[in-house]
Amino acid sequence: MNINIKKIISYFSVVFVSCFLFLTFFNPFVVNAKEGNLITVYIFHGETCPHCKKELGYLDTLSQKYNFELKKYEVYYDKNNQDLMGRFAKAYNANFNGVPVTIVGYEYVFGENLESTEQLIKKYGAQTEYIDPYQILLNYEKSGQIDPNIIKYGQTKTEDVSILGGVKLKDVGPIVFGVILGVVDGINPCMFGVLIFLLTHLISIGSKRKVIISGLIFVSTVFIFYYSVMFGLHNLLFNMSVILPYVGVFKVIIGVLALFFAALEIKDFFFYGQGLTLRIPKFAKPIIELIGRRGTYLSAFILAIFSSLVASPCAIGIPLTYIAATKDSINVLLTLLIYNLAFIVPSTIIVLTVFMSSDKIKNGEKLAVGQEKYKKYMRLFAGIVLLIMGFLLILGKI
Repeated sequence: MNINIKKIISYFSVVFVSCFLFLTFFNPFVVNAKEGNLITVYIFHGETCPHCKKELGYLDTLSQKYNFELKKYEVYYDKNNQDLMGRFAKAYNANFNGVPVTIVGYEYVFGENLESTEQLIKKYGAQTEYIDPYQILLNYEKSGQIDPNIIKYGQTKTEDVSILGGVKLKDVGPIVFGVILGVVDGINPCMFGVLIFLLTHLISIGSKRKVIISGLIFVSTVFIFYYSVMFGLHNLLFNMSVILPYVGVFKVIIGVLALFFAALEIKDFFFYGQGLTLRIPKFAKPIIELIGRRGTYLSAFILAIFSSLVASPCAIGIPLTYIAATKDSINVLLTLLIYNLAFIVPSTIIVLTVFMSSDKIKNGEKLAVGQEKYKKYMRLFAGIVLLIMGFLLILGKI
């Protein structure tokens, strides 16, 4: 029997190549390996939250590369999930005042961020031992002690919250963002008018010492008042379960209001005080004068609160847009503190200027800041800022 060696070699070559290709691309016993050990990732999100959709999209993409199980909890419409998120916040010694929140091991990402999320998943997937975040929660509720391994938000390079669409917090920074808007808001002709009236009256009655003390009382009271009101509004808009599903709608409404206020401010640059304008109501002026003329420290305190209330038409625009813009801030208390410290800087400068110029004011010289031409530029500046913020809110960039 003749054996065709060439045919046998050709046959086995075809079989070998076929098996190789099958085992490489179609072998059912080989699973495409994903990077890292199996870990559990938790995400709290809102159904109508655009940042949440981006973060969920990131996690879906990362699931093709890394070995993790994703547990999703919608908090806008589910009270149980809201409660669970609150429990996690306590266990992680954090203030989860917005979504999305992605929890991996001892750390979390606040806001949508592909780079930060991937870094955490890669970091904890590489560890031989992984503790489930829910177990961390149970341990906390059992012992009442924060796990010492918890890494608070902002302590690592992984946290990088998006606040202006593609603009990251590390690029703009809460300090710069809060300082700019706070100073612009603090350049307020309404508040300047009340403060200058109080201080010049004190100079006229020959009490230079009272100028500095009353001025500082006035400024400090305004700071506390605005801080408290802004914190209350922030909690009302973003921490009430009834309102959470409509946060996007509220941002658009605030954006439209910002454009309306911007139009009035810019109008006052060209036609100051004419028609509808942002100023202290006429009925309040006699009351302000009555309180201011008493010249006591108590009157400075009362005047600060009363003028803050009646001057709200002058000042509501920028604080409202800032509150809407800082929904996903790392720490609400910190961001509002930065804003309001910046807010009182212009008023503090007014107090010091009046104090140092008391002799000139006694002789009838007026402060330049109280003149109409300067007030017009203040209006224009505030109007431009409101215009920008309004469009950013409406377009969903904040």
